[in-house]
Amino acid sequence: MIRGVDSVVLYVKDVGASLHYYRDLLGFSVIFVAPDEDEGGVAGLKVGTARLILHSDQETRPGYLPASGVRGRGVILHFEVDDVDRYHADLVGRGVEISLAPTDESWGARAMYLYDPDGYNISFIQRASGGEGRPG
Repeated sequence: MIRGVDSVVLYVKDVGASLHYYRDLLGFSVIFVAPDEDEGGVAGLKVGTARLILHSDQETRPGYLPASGVRGRGVILHFEVDDVDRYHADLVGRGVEISLAPTDESWGARAMYLYDPDGYNISFIQRASGGEGRPG
């Protein structure tokens, strides 16, 4: 039986820069950091029950996104927060560039959007009371 999504892996240009962004600016908790000369580095982060893995691009290994590839096309990662307006103010205070300030969405949540250093579209949502509607 499938229990849920275990983790999401993002292939990034610079694991250190992405780790700084997600840990220091967005507030994710670090699970592990494994610099490895053969793999270029990998870091695991946690936010709530979600795990996010930041993995160095490896153009020479099969199945990995080439450094020249487009990242995140057609993908938005949604993370749920208690108070999106408060989190927005916190991120702006840390100097995070927000692509869309908190707005009430037609699908029953309040959401804000930003792009990480590699161009991945990240959303933080606050669901309406009792809301289990679709994100995005």
